[in-house]
Amino acid sequence: MKIILITARNEQYRNETELWLKNNSIRYDKLVMRTKRFTDGTFKLTEYLQHKINSCLENDVKYMLDDDEYIINTLNNCGIISVQVDKIGRFDTAYLKLLEKIRKGC
Repeated sequence: MKIILITARNEQYRNETELWLKNNSIRYDKLVMRTKRFTDGTFKLTEYLQHKINSCLENDVKYMLDDDEYIINTLNNCGIISVQVDKIGRFDTAYLKLLEKIRKGC
């Protein structure tokens, strides 16, 4: 199984993001970042959501963890099995739920 990290962080922050991941011993196969800025420079939920959905579809992501409930619900509705982690990345029971779904082949 490949680990693909999808973030809404802009590509201009790739070096510092990769350094943070390395310093925190986060293993991954691919890092997907946003290549465009938000349309007028301010956060746009629709563009953020579209980035996450498109990135999952383009990278054939089957399972997703995210801290945003709206993203999780939308991805589940798109057929991407998704569970929510808390804002500091703890999986708690969400991680166990995802593993159970993976084991069942959902």
